[in-house]
Amino acid sequence: MQLQPTGVEAELTTAVTDALLTVAVVAGIAWLRRVTPVSPRRRIWVCGLSLFALAGALGAFVHGFDLAPGTRELLWQPLYLTLGSALACFSAGAIGDWRGDAAARRSLPPLLAVVVAFYLLTRLSGGKFLVFVIFEALALFFALAVYARLAFQHKRGAGLVLTGLVLSLAGGALQASSLSAHVIWEFNHNGLYHLVQLAGVVFLLAGLRGTLSVSRP
Repeated sequence: MQLQPTGVEAELTTAVTDALLTVAVVAGIAWLRRVTPVSPRRRIWVCGLSLFALAGALGAFVHGFDLAPGTRELLWQPLYLTLGSALACFSAGAIGDWRGDAAARRSLPPLLAVVVAFYLLTRLSGGKFLVFVIFEALALFFALAVYARLAFQHKRGAGLVLTGLVLSLAGGALQASSLSAHVIWEFNHNGLYHLVQLAGVVFLLAGLRGTLSVSRP
């Protein structure tokens, strides 16, 4: 195992932006634990954010090192499952902000079962990331609809969460594209996605401070 060879600058910037995203999420988790009360919804969101951070760390490792194809393929498997499980937690958290803590707890097991189903579809499709992108879009659109409704009702923090989700969807569109940019360093579609996602995480965390401060039995 060695660092990516010279000339693969886009892979290295992808690794760095993945690592930055991971650090931001970990810091955000610590902050939410300080400023919001303990609740089932907070546990679900913290679990989802922790899984998201783990996926970012795995992504930084995969993109940052020149790995054998077999090793790279092996590491993608837990990454798919980790990202999918994070999105399941995000969806359950959205249900909790909409319908309450009890509904969030009830929704989490079936959502995790859906994650397993999408992972199996990913394997059956030959490991195509597009299958996961479809699942990501479905989960984000569901959460988007929930927080749009809550924002319309002027629920605390919902508008900021909504903004974060919109940025995540915009980032997902970038990731599914073949766009690249050179701004001091070379960024491919993955690196651009991480930068947009970083902004989305800031809004998401700020919004969660508001929504998790409101009791929802």
